[in-house]
Order: sequence, then C-alpha cells, then structure tokens
Amino acid sequence: MHHNNEYSLAARRADVPALKAGEVYLDNAATTFPVQQVIDAITSWYRDRHASVYRGLYQRAEHATEQYEKVRTQVAAWIGARSDQEIVFTRGATEGCNLVALSWLAHQFQPGDEIVVTGLEHHANLLPWLELARQKGGKVVTIPLREDLSLCLDDLDALITNRTRLVAISGSSHLVGMYDDEAALRAVVHAAHAHGAAVLIDAAQMVAHQRIDVHELGADFIVFSGHKMFGPTGIGVLYCAARMHNQMMPVYVGGGMVADATADVPVWLPMPRRLEAGTPSIAEVIGLGAAIAYLSGMDMRMVQRHAVQQHSVQRHEAHLTRMMLEGLQQFPEITILGNLDRLKKYGHMVTCTVKGMHPHDVAAELAERGICVRAGNHCAQALHERLGIPGSVRMSFAWYTTEADVHACIDAFRDMLRA
Repeated sequence: MHHNNEYSLAARRADVPALKAGEVYLDNAATTFPVQQVIDAITSWYRDRHASVYRGLYQRAEHATEQYEKVRTQVAAWIGARSDQEIVFTRGATEGCNLVALSWLAHQFQPGDEIVVTGLEHHANLLPWLELARQKGGKVVTIPLREDLSLCLDDLDALITNRTRLVAISGSSHLVGMYDDEAALRAVVHAAHAHGAAVLIDAAQMVAHQRIDVHELGADFIVFSGHKMFGPTGIGVLYCAARMHNQMMPVYVGGGMVADATADVPVWLPMPRRLEAGTPSIAEVIGLGAAIAYLSGMDMRMVQRHAVQQHSVQRHEAHLTRMMLEGLQQFPEITILGNLDRLKKYGHMVTCTVKGMHPHDVAAELAERGICVRAGNHCAQALHERLGIPGSVRMSFAWYTTEADVHACIDAFRDMLRA
C-alpha cells in the first residue's frame, strides 16, 4: 500500500464486523459501522450489568450510575469541555438542535428576532429554526454560498446584527464533506459573539474524521451523533457551555430531572440532568463510551490546531478522495460539487451528478454492482433547488474504506456509463 498508515488502518478493519466481502460501503456520512468493541460493550452491559441509573440503592444500580456518568466525563475530556455538566445525552444531533430550540431559544426569542444559518445546512440544523421563527414572528437569514459551495462572508456584518439571537452552522458539510475553512468558521463565531448572539455548531460530520475542541471552536452549543462515529444509533451529545446553563429550561419533564416535585412550582435539577427526563439510553451511552475509547487510540487530527502534519485518518481519507476525483473526472458526463482543491486536501466524500440520469437511478445501478452510495437531496432540498438539480450522488469514506473500494466504485461508474 502507498503509505504507512494504511497498514495500521487495514489491520483495524478486523474490528468492523459489518464489512462484508463483495459489498463496497460508501455511505459513511449517513451512518458508520460500529466497531466490535462497541457491540461487545453493549452486549456485556445487557448481559452482566444492566440496571437503571440514579434510582436504586443496591450495588448493581449504583455501579450502573457510575458507569453511565463515567462516559459523560469521558465525552467531556474527549471534546475538551471544562466540566462534565456541559455534556447532555440526546438521541442524536437532530434532537440536540431541537433541544436548543425548545429549551433555550424559545424562551429568549422576541418577535422580529433573527436566526442566521448557512446555505449548506442539513434539515436537522434548519427546520427547528424555521419552525421557531414562524411561531414567534421572527426570521431566518441565510449566509450565501459561493460557486464552489464555500461560505460567502462578504456581507457578514449585514447578515449578523443585534437582532440575531443564534447562528447555527455546520463545522463540516454533509454534502461536500470538507471542513469549511477554519478561518470562515472563526469569523462567523466571532461576528456572532460580537453581536451578543449564541452559536450552535453541527459537528455530526466532524466526529468520525477529526477531534473537536470546544474551546477552539468557541461555540455555545455543539451537537453530534454516536452512529456517525462508529458507535450505536439512538445516542448523541449536546455540548452546552456552562455560561448558558441558567437559561436552559426543561423540554421533557418527569423522573430524573426534578429536585422537588412537592411544591406548586417544581424545582428542576441543575444541568445536564434538567434536560434528561426519564430512564436514559444507558446501553447506548455505554456503547458511545466504547466508541470514544476506540477513536482515542486513532491518529486523528485535532480541529484548529494549526499543525503542519496531517494525521493518518485525514491523510488516508483525503488520498481516497483524490483517487475518486481523478477517477470520476475522466467521465465527461460527471459533474463534481464543491471546491476540488480543498476536497483533495481535506475531503472525506465526493458528491456528483451524472448528466441525463436521475441520482436515484445512478445509485440503483451502482447497487446492482455491489456499491452502496447515497442519492437524493441529502436533507438539503433548498441547495439542490438553487443548483437546479433534482439531487446528487454521494460517496463518503471512513478510515476503514480502502483503495480497492474506490477502484471498484470508479469501475462501476465506467461500466454503467458504457451501458
């Protein structure tokens, strides 16, 4: 193989039982395969250690609470949070965005207030803000995109104003899969804070490819999902900076989040418990802990540490991205979305359209040849409409994707286009 880190990554493929011979899985931006360590942690939890948390005074229950809270501490350390009270467990990034809308923004928002998003957002980081603005008589303002789908920050001062309450932005696009350049992200966070607005970063597409540092990113809220980082489904994280805690109100009420339910006005527990009503997803949290332990052993770039070297996961994925781009550029029928230079340096996916073919037909033809890709509007309908296309086809990589996978995909495109 062409570089050392591929040996170590190839050796690790044995940790991913869902990888099957004869199937090329290139839909990692939708969901990643869990590593065996995650499956084992969940199985052994249910088999040997299962109990409810916070409630029982017997040893099994106390041990369960301890294990559960240990993962909260582990998540906090992994993303550089100052305190594990800043970590709220959710069902995923979508619930994280909705929680911020309902537990925080709904209580702050006045008629005429504004929320700023970008033209690249996933529906999960767009619809909660559109709904809230509609209900409260405010509006959603969009940071426009350049031709290459990077953010156009020329009018940032006009877009983010004293009426802005929240700026919601993805740290890495689910559609063109690159870190929006770090200077752009910093500029947006800085402008928001200068106007007294909070910032939410959707980090769902970052966590499988790089380490995030909440202080370097500077956001008030950060959301991500376990199933996009080789962990279980049904579990995610909302990082909520301590400075926001006194403004957070419960959305769900019930057991586990109330300190005193005897008075007419109940007293809620402090954060993060205030936002975690009911019996939580304990097994999934344990699985998330195993996924983080696994990722901690990988050579992943730390976000926004201006290091010259590229780490092996990023270097491997960028290499596959270059291979895929060079392979597809030989076909005149194919148009690639995004900034090709940046994708070749930092990319972990390639998104394209095929002239004269609907994206769903492309995906179906590839599937017949054993290649799993994503096709459609990728929860970004407005963007596709603006580009004047019904959808696109996305091939997205993970550390366990191989050069052979990419070659097989390019061959399948060649085969399909000849047919």
